Amino acid sequence: MTLLNLPKDVLIETCNYLDTRTLWKLMASCKPIHKLMECRAIWINQLKQLSSEYGIVGGTYDFYSMATPEIRKAAIRPYRFERAVQFEEINPIHYRTTIENEFVQLSKLAPGGRWLVTLSVPRSERGPSFCRVWDLQSKAQVSEPYASLPIEQQYFGHHLVLRPDSNGKTFQVIFAPRPPNQEALWRVYILQFDHLNEAGERLRKMHTFEASGHSSLIQLIGNYIISGSSVVCAS
Repeated sequence: MTLLNLPKDVLIETCNYLDTRTLWKLMASCKPIHKLMECRAIWINQLKQLSSEYGIVGGTYDFYSMATPEIRKAAIRPYRFERAVQFEEINPIHYRTTIENEFVQLSKLAPGGRWLVTLSVPRSERGPSFCRVWDLQSKAQVSEPYASLPIEQQYFGHHLVLRPDSNGKTFQVIFAPRPPNQEALWRVYILQFDHLNEAGERLRKMHTFEASGHSSLIQLIGNYIISGSSVVCAS
């Protein structure tokens, strides 16, 4: 008995146990298998597994509105990216925005590649600093920030941490602006980003706390945020 003699539902169930690399090679084996691999359920399952494996935040992919080729393309993107890096086929992307007179000090790409978080300061001495979230899936030629929140301090430390919520749909932005003098303690900010909030604030300050010790180092262990000798529950 060959692979093609198996019932279709058995083949689809078998595909759910294969990784992306194997599925990609299986598609190229023959036309009947390639036709079978157009099944939407196979690639939704594969993309959900990848989202769990890489910690991709919710809202990156809309399984209900995406066409099957889009889901398949998203599922094989990590594998194709690895191949592109291996064969040095990566080209830079130029991203134009409406923001001027700001300097980005820190940035972090949320797992999944859709949301980019930046901490920026004004090029002049006047004006607030900003935490901004950018939607890299935006089709606009010149992009506006998806969410922004002004920050009082002018300079940031060296750590910017993104922590996915327990529901997997949003994430928290955690950072520590530099204190005004060496004697002052570092203050850790915890912001909540909610891309599902269309009516209210998409980015808001949850709370802050002073870190014991003069350090901007931020660590996450489970639901706890550790900075210096201070430990705070993030939930």
